[in-house]
Amino acid sequence: MINCQIRSLSTLGSQLRLYQIILGELPVTADGPQSRPSNEFIEQIKGWLKVANTVADEFELTSVKSYLPAFERRLRQPSITNEKISNDAGVLLELLDENLKGQLVYRYPSDKAKILRQWKEDWAPAVASFPSAAADIRNGVDLWALGHGTASVFHFMRVLEHGLRALANDVGKSFDVQSWQVVIDQIEAEVRSLGKTLPAGKEKSSRLKFLSEAAKEFAFFKDGWRNHVAHGRENYDDHQARNIMDHVRHFMTLLSSGLSEDGPPR
Repeated sequence: MINCQIRSLSTLGSQLRLYQIILGELPVTADGPQSRPSNEFIEQIKGWLKVANTVADEFELTSVKSYLPAFERRLRQPSITNEKISNDAGVLLELLDENLKGQLVYRYPSDKAKILRQWKEDWAPAVASFPSAAADIRNGVDLWALGHGTASVFHFMRVLEHGLRALANDVGKSFDVQSWQVVIDQIEAEVRSLGKTLPAGKEKSSRLKFLSEAAKEFAFFKDGWRNHVAHGRENYDDHQARNIMDHVRHFMTLLSSGLSEDGPPR
C-alpha cells in the first residue's frame, strides 16, 4: 500500500512547475534569472526536495532519487542562480512525470478508508489480549478495504486461531497442527470434566458458561466459514466479508475479557 499523500505529490509537481516558469522568466534585473536567490528561498526549495525524496522513496522513482543529490549540491554552491534552479526544477518535474506514467495507485473508498484508519481502536481489546493476532487483524481489514473479500476472510480465520489456541491452553490442552475439530472436541471434553470436578458455586458456573460458549462459537465459525475458505470452497464479496469481520471482532472482544495469550484468564 502506498502511504504517500497524493496531495503532496500533486503539490510538489505544481511547486516545481511554478519555480520553473517564474524563475526562468524573471527579467534581467537584480532579481533576474542570473541573480542569486535569497537564503530563505533556497531553504524553501530544500524543503520541497525533501518532499520529492519521500515521493521518490515511496513510488520507487529511481531516476528522481538519483537526481536529487546533484540538485541539492548546486543549491549549496555560491554560483547558484534563479535560472539554474529553474532548470533543475524543470528536469525534476520531467523525471517525475516520466517515472509516474506506469505507476498503479489505489484510492480507498471513503467509507472503507474510515474503518481501515480506526482498526486499532476498534480491535483494541482483542489486540491487548492477543497481540500476536494484530498483523492478521490489520491485513484482514486492509484486504476488505481493498475489495479482496475472500482473502480478508482467510485472515480473520487466522485471527480466530489465536483465540482458539488460548482457549485450549486455558483448559490444559494445546493447539498446534491438529484440526479445529480435534482441538474443539478436546476442549469440550475438558469442560465436561471440569463440570464434574470443580467445586459448586458461582465461580464454577461462570467459568463453565464462558468456556462452553466459547467452544461452541469456535465450532460455528469452523462450520460456517473457516472450513470453506481454508479449502477453497467459497468466495466472499465485500458485504459477506464485512459481516464476518464484525462477527470475529465482536467474538474476539468477548473472548479477551476472559482470556489472554500470555497468561491466565483475566
